Amino acid sequence: MELEQESGLSRNTVKKALDVLKNEGLLITAPGRGLFVTERHDTKPTK
Repeated sequence: MELEQESGLSRNTVKKALDVLKNEGLLITAPGRGLFVTERHDTKPTK
């Protein structure tokens, strides 16, 4: 994985970090296409 090589982190660490981002809705996986960043939507109410 390219992120492993660029960051010097282990495959397991990179996978866990990507899983966290997917669970938070910041990344989506498109089968056969790859991993994409989603639009950020603030969930905090504005005053």
